[in-house]
Amino acid sequence: MASRIDKLDRNVVLGLFTWDDAPEGHHREIDIEFSRWGRTKDDNAQFVVQPWDRPGNMHRFNLQLDGDLSAHCFVWRKGCISFRSIRGHLLTSPDIIESWDYEGPDLPEPGNEKVRMNLWLLDGVPPSGDGEVEVVVRRFEFVRPVPVEETLWGTLKYEFR
Repeated sequence: MASRIDKLDRNVVLGLFTWDDAPEGHHREIDIEFSRWGRTKDDNAQFVVQPWDRPGNMHRFNLQLDGDLSAHCFVWRKGCISFRSIRGHLLTSPDIIESWDYEGPDLPEPGNEKVRMNLWLLDGVPPSGDGEVEVVVRRFEFVRPVPVEETLWGTLKYEFR
């Protein structure tokens, strides 16, 4: 990202997610979302494996940036989805803002999912501020990871080709 997504208006939602039109596996929807969901003093970011309302399927956190650049990703592999939000623009940056590994019962099998990016108004309510809302995505990549070795944390290290 090349925008201060931590400063989004409380009525604005930025969703970065996968989606499959088939309802099996909850549409294979995996989300990285930025919003305060209409509240002024709430966490402004979340990682989600659908269905969002099932306990353990959502990890909320407060994203605080010191500049415009941030990177957000997940690695979807058999048995686990690993989410990361990072300061800067390189996924190899050591400055991790937040990470979360999901190994719950709603882990969908990879299939016909497609990537979606939405910037929308919560319940159609206009932004609470006076200005327009804009988010700049400087770069997007969809890569299939190739496992190369075990890491110290007991998970696979991935190489992106």
